[in-house]
Amino acid sequence: MYVCLSRVFARAVITAIAAGRLVAQPPAPAMRTAEPDTLRLTVEDARALAQRQNPDLAVASLDVAIAQGQLRQARAIRANPFLDVLAGGPGGTGPELSLAQEVEVAGQRGLRTAAAEAELTRTRFTTADRTRLVIHAVDRAFYTGVRRQSPRRTVARRAGAE
Repeated sequence: MYVCLSRVFARAVITAIAAGRLVAQPPAPAMRTAEPDTLRLTVEDARALAQRQNPDLAVASLDVAIAQGQLRQARAIRANPFLDVLAGGPGGTGPELSLAQEVEVAGQRGLRTAAAEAELTRTRFTTADRTRLVIHAVDRAFYTGVRRQSPRRTVARRAGAE
């Protein structure tokens, strides 16, 4: 289903899609029509546009990447040995060396990894929910536009039939 919208209304729909933070861009060549003041847009086109340009979805995808990095970090072995060297003091003692290694006990690494995996899962679900909400807003704006255009088409058909 296609809907022809005036440029003003099309921009309002696109602005609603991106929750008021979309930078207006000219339509893709496939979306242009012969009439200079209309934009031909399908609901699938509107959804794709919103998913590409919505800043909330861009942030959500970065949140997923951050959570993946935190999981990678949690799985790494953290404890590196360290060496301390202390110079000798005036009391005649020589230099001191100490070597230490942190040891994780009681499943600390497993708990840290499980927490990072849970955070990644939560972030993915949050991203899916944000996407769902954006698509809902797109559908609502699109079909509101269709509904607003329908009475005009009906009047035009009746006028043409008479």
